[in-house]
Amino acid sequence: MNDEQRCQLAREVFNKVFLKTDTLNHDNIGTHLAYLLGAILDSRLDHCAVDWSEENEEHDTTLPLFREWFPVEHAVWKHIIITDT
Repeated sequence: MNDEQRCQLAREVFNKVFLKTDTLNHDNIGTHLAYLLGAILDSRLDHCAVDWSEENEEHDTTLPLFREWFPVEHAVWKHIIITDT
């Protein structure tokens, strides 16, 4: 993924979350989004990702929203690690 593609993906993800939420303060979605955008924009690694594993209760509300908003084939999922418990 080149810099332009990373920026385009980050912009798309941010816009979706911003438009679909009333506030970025609710259930730490803004914090989760910030880390995810950092992972998307990090050009030092070919595959930089955040860990939103299901045993991490902190993502109990963010993960279902992302599953609703982004289909499984969407590029955002390459930057999110999910391991089932």
